[in-house]
This record gives sequence, structure tokens and C-alpha cells, in this order.
Amino acid sequence: MYQKLLSKQLWMSITAIFVMLLVFGISSVALSSSDSEHPRQPGATATAQVKLTQIASELMRAALKQTATAVALTEAAQPAATPTATPSATSTLTPITPTPRPVSPMAEVLVEGLNVRAGAGANFPVVAKGEIGQRFPVSGQTGNCAWLQIVLEDGSAGWISGAAAYSSLNVACSTLPGARITLAPTSAPVAPLPTATLRPVQQQPTAAAPQPAAVQPNASTSAGNNAAGDVITSFEPLGSWRRGDEPYGTLTQSTVEAYSGVASAAFTYDFPAAAGSGNYVVFMAQPDLRIPADAQALTMQVFGDGSGHFLNAWIRDAGNQVWQLTFGRINHTGWAPMTAALVASREWPNGPISDSASDELTPPFALRALVLDGAPDGVASKGVIYLDALTASDSVAEAATGSSSADNGSTTGGAATAGSAPAPSGPLTGKIAFTRFNGRAMDTLIYDLASDSVIRQFPNWRQPDLGSGYLLVNGEGGGVETIIRTSDNGDNQHLATTNAEDAFPQFSPSLESLVYASTKAGDGKSRIYWQVDASFQDNASPMTTNLKELVGDYPVYLDNWRIAYQGCNSWGDGSKCGIYTADTRGSIPVRATESTSDIPSGSLKAQVLFSSNRAGNWDVWAVNFDGSGLQQLTTDPAIDGLADASPDGRNIAFVSNRGGAWAVWAMNADGSNQRKLFDIGGGYGGGDYDWIRERISWDQ
Repeated sequence: MYQKLLSKQLWMSITAIFVMLLVFGISSVALSSSDSEHPRQPGATATAQVKLTQIASELMRAALKQTATAVALTEAAQPAATPTATPSATSTLTPITPTPRPVSPMAEVLVEGLNVRAGAGANFPVVAKGEIGQRFPVSGQTGNCAWLQIVLEDGSAGWISGAAAYSSLNVACSTLPGARITLAPTSAPVAPLPTATLRPVQQQPTAAAPQPAAVQPNASTSAGNNAAGDVITSFEPLGSWRRGDEPYGTLTQSTVEAYSGVASAAFTYDFPAAAGSGNYVVFMAQPDLRIPADAQALTMQVFGDGSGHFLNAWIRDAGNQVWQLTFGRINHTGWAPMTAALVASREWPNGPISDSASDELTPPFALRALVLDGAPDGVASKGVIYLDALTASDSVAEAATGSSSADNGSTTGGAATAGSAPAPSGPLTGKIAFTRFNGRAMDTLIYDLASDSVIRQFPNWRQPDLGSGYLLVNGEGGGVETIIRTSDNGDNQHLATTNAEDAFPQFSPSLESLVYASTKAGDGKSRIYWQVDASFQDNASPMTTNLKELVGDYPVYLDNWRIAYQGCNSWGDGSKCGIYTADTRGSIPVRATESTSDIPSGSLKAQVLFSSNRAGNWDVWAVNFDGSGLQQLTTDPAIDGLADASPDGRNIAFVSNRGGAWAVWAMNADGSNQRKLFDIGGGYGGGDYDWIRERISWDQ
């Protein structure tokens, strides 16, 4: 009863207060309206408002007093002791927090005509074009959002560059799932590397396995009775190796680099500069390492330093003969397989170590030693390479599918042809420097394959050459007409020469020297100049043979000591023209081609890449250093040329005006799988600014 009374009184009080406040509000509005229509009377208005306020206050105090009295009466009316009484439950209102709506990942296109590709890499074909402002759902990413997987309007998947200059995300990259990368299509199946699976090392070979004379199994590294394709040694553990009499290196186990497992063998060398010093170092296995009887070649993973030194092996056969076989020149950087064929040859760097009565190797074989031979003697050089996963192959062809970009130095030992390089194993990597005409001169641009975008542009520079973070260019039209050496970001510019006539500069693979062509002699003839130290200015001299200067143009480094150039036999009657290969240390150049239209542009393993219209159209060709193995790599009716090999030797980039617009294209090393990488965004000029007077360069 008391509770009902209290409730009734409370409601009456609250109702009264509400009515008074309503009256107050209406009155205020009326007064305000009156003020807006008539001359302002501040005294009357204020008085009315004060009176209304006083009335409302009195009513409020009365209501509160009444409410307090009712509450007191309610408390007094309650029984004195109510221990068993259970208070009524009161409901607690919990604020409702709205669930945030998930944000759908979207990518917005920031440039007109953004390439949408079939895969995460610039080597994949373009399947669509994006327009500025166009937004696509994002289903995945790779490379820390270097590439974004998007959903096209028809529901199919595509890939765009995630670079900030080309697209923007509405979510954090960390919230996107990683996408499965599909490899680029190839024209032929890719042969797997023979080192995909490492077998446990056996301590002793079985009794049934024949042993070569004077060979004992190595308890640490022997492969036992493994067949071809198995690992001979993983260099884990390193086992026992003894250095020869030449104190120019060490062989130790290292965890700095490893192709498989956690360690590799670090082959450190320090060759002196004294002429005739015999710059090589030998490490002999203790005891010899058995090679499977069916093996035809050895393949080893080598982390190269681009030094150009020869990596060789000493092989003992069943007749106790020891031969040196070569894996080739270390012209590459990073990990790459190198292969040596188990075939006897007397052509250096292959040759007999012992008094070999036979010109054949008789199985079974054993690995006696690993040798690093400086090329050439008399030049100081030091560095380190890493060795891992030495395996045996049952055919030279099988081993060649995994061969590196090294020059094997002879016609044996698995020397590569244009068709022996493997197809690309995944998205292309590295940077490509190219040029385009700005209406007055040429500009040099650097394209990053990972981001599918141009990352650098240098006005008035042409004929670029990239090398391990450095850039060599022919500066023209910008007030400084000379050869410029700089970082590939344009910093630390250094004048390598000071003559406006100097052109077509190129680093040696070691970056120690450079070669270029110049008409600075003043007689109108272009000569080949070799600058032994790329860090010094104008210390070059014309290359000579038989006291005759080499007259020619378009010089290209093949390895640290050999170049190719277009010219004639200036030391003779000058009638025999084409592409020549020459040794910078001096020798009679070798004529590799016989067409005056052949222009060298790059090198791939033991081959010269060149542009030629010998067949009535400009195409990309390849030929071995000695002139053998001529091969046409492109046959399109458009212009193809200026070819250069990828750092791993698996691909070739070239320029082409297929479809009427200049672009940079790529193909496998054998000429297959030709596809456009990116548009140049312009073209070339005429005369001296014609495309044939330019270059492209592909490096890491």
C-alpha cells in the first residue's frame, strides 16, 4: 500500500514538474517570437522570464519535498525486522556496443593503364588494364604486398603492383592473406635440380661396390653406394681436407650461406699480384670421395662472387689416372649450379694431373681435390665463394639443365649452348636499365621487375650498363658529355673519362675495369679502349694486337678478360669484318661472325648475344666465343635487338617494336617463351639516336 502511494505521489510530482516546464518553454518561445517581430523590449522580456523561472523553482522544491516525505513515510511503515525479505531484483542496463562492420580489402589504381598480370611478376602476361580511380577487391598478396592479387569484374584473378606509386590499399598489408604464387608458363617442362633431396650419409660403402685404385671412403663425407643424382657431399660435416703447397686460401665450414641444410664450405682465396706466381689453391679430400659408377657429370651449387676465376676438380679413375675437369668460370653472383662433365680433355683448364697414358676416364671415379684457379695469373685478387650439395648426374644433358651462367672455358666440361639453359623457375627479378628519346637527347630509366615499375630516370644519359649497384652511362646533352660512373640511384657521380667522343661503356664483371669505344684520336676511326681501373679518370689506352690498334665499335665484356666488338682485322688488310672476340691482355682477336651488320650487345655463358639483319630483318642472334654454334633466337617480322642476359643466365631481355610500340621483352635463354615485360613509353630518335645506337642492361 505504501509503495503504491509512493509511486503515485512520485508520478504526480514528476507530471507537475513536466507541465510547468512545458509551460515555461512555450512562454519562452512566445516571448522570443514577439521579440523577433517587434522592437526589442529587454526589460519586459526579462521580467517575464524571471517570474516563470521562480514559479518553476518553487514547484520543483515542493515536488522534491513531497517526494522526500513519501520516502520517509515508506521507510517508517516497514516492519522493524525483515531478515528473510529478499529485495526485488533490479535490472542493470548494459550499453550496446555496435559490432564494427568488417572492411573489405580494396586496392585503388593510381595510374592510368596499370598492368594487370596473370601472375605475381613482370614476366607474366598482361590480362587487363586498370584505370585511375578504379577499385578492385583484394584476395591476397605476396612479397610484403609488393604484388596484390585482385578480383576482376568477371570474377577471375589478376595481379597488380603494390608499389605506393601505382596502387593504394584501404587496409593494412598485415591483414591480407598470403597468396599462392603460380609459376610463369614455360615452353617445355623444367627439369628439377638433382639436389632436391639430401640422403643420409653412410659411413661405409657396401662390399659389392667396386673401389678405384688407392681410394678409401671418407667417413665424414662419403656417399657410399649412392646412384647418380644423389649427394656426394653436402659439406655437413665438412670432413677432412688438406691444402696443397700453395698458401693462397682456406676451406672451412660456414653458416653464412647455405644452399641446403644449415652450412656450406667457405672457399676463401687471396691471390698475390706477382707475375708468374701461379695463382691457384688446391684442397684435397682426405680420403677421396667416391663418385657413382654411372655418373657422367658432377654438379655443385656455388655461391659465386663474379670473379671470373675457374673452379676445377681433380678426378681419379679406376686406372689411378688423375685429371683436372672444370666446372667453369665463376661469372655469376649468388647461388647457381655449376657442372663438370666426366670426360677427359687436354684443353686447358682441363688436362692430366698425373702421367695419364689414356685419353679416357675409366669408371668408377673418385673426387681427389677441388681447385680454384685465378684468371689470370699476376693479378691480385681475394674473396670467398661457398660450395654446397655436390651431386652426380647420369648424363651431361641432365646436368646442363641446372648449369649456371659460368663460362666453361672449353668445348668440354658441359659447355653450354643457347638451348641448354633452363626455363625460368619463377617470377623474374632484378633491374633493367633502358633508354628513350626525350626529343633532344636520350634519357636512361631503371625498371624494377619486383615492383613492375620505373624507379629511376636520368635525363641526357644513354647506353647504360648496370653492375652490382653501380651504373655506367654515356652522358650527352646535359652539359657534361663524358662517361659517368655512379650508384644506380644517381649518387656519388664520378667522371670515368673526359672526352665527348667516348661511347658504349661497360663494366667488367668484377667492376674493376671498363671498356668503351671512342673516336677521340681525331682521324674519324672508332677504336676500342680498355681502362684497367674503372675508378680512375682517363687511364685508358687503345687495345692493340701485333702493335696495331683495334679499330671497332660496340664493345661488350664477355668475362673479366675477354671482350667482343664489331670491327675488321685492322692488324691485317682490314677486309675481314664482323664480330671479333679479343683478350684485353693481348692476343690475336678471333673472328666470331662474318656479317657487317652484326652488332654485339651482351653475353650469355660462352656466347655473344648480338643484333643482326643478316636474314633481312633485325633479330636477336647468339654465337659461341669461337664462332661456332650460330643461332637465331627471334624471328618476328618486327625489329628485335639489344639483347642482354639475366643475372642467372636463364633469360634474355631485348627491345622490340612489335605491335608498333617499343617495349622491353623477355625470353628463355633458348629463345622460347617470348613475352612483353613493359612498354618503354616512347621510342628512339633518328640518326645517332636510332635504337641500334643504344643499349639495355639487366642486373640484380
